[in-house]
Amino acid sequence: MESGIYRIGEFSKKTGFSVKTLRYYDEIGLLKPSIVDKFTNYRYYTDDDKESAEVIKFLKSVDFSLEEIINNKDNLSSDVLEAKQRSLMDKMEKLQLMYDELEVVRKRIRGKVLKLETRKRDENE
Repeated sequence: MESGIYRIGEFSKKTGFSVKTLRYYDEIGLLKPSIVDKFTNYRYYTDDDKESAEVIKFLKSVDFSLEEIINNKDNLSSDVLEAKQRSLMDKMEKLQLMYDELEVVRKRIRGKVLKLETRKRDENE
């Protein structure tokens, strides 16, 4: 096979996507192989496909859903990225509130445990 064209297994190793994931991405139209042999149905990927895979991997790493990637991968405007940034900031704020609430609960429980331990120690003396 000439350089720059990869069977699905080779492409999987190059991109870090499993063969199963690559087949799924092909099925949903997210990452189609450049060549499909009409007799064997073997998928062949190119270096251009590798670049697309890298974009997909990056977008997933910043919390884009597969649907969002499909809808925006060919038009990644600053508006799309800014909207995702706002969405992530909102999630961060919600997670911070949840963390703060859990910290309050943890302190209450710790206080009750300390009281119980003190009470037990006093009873044993």
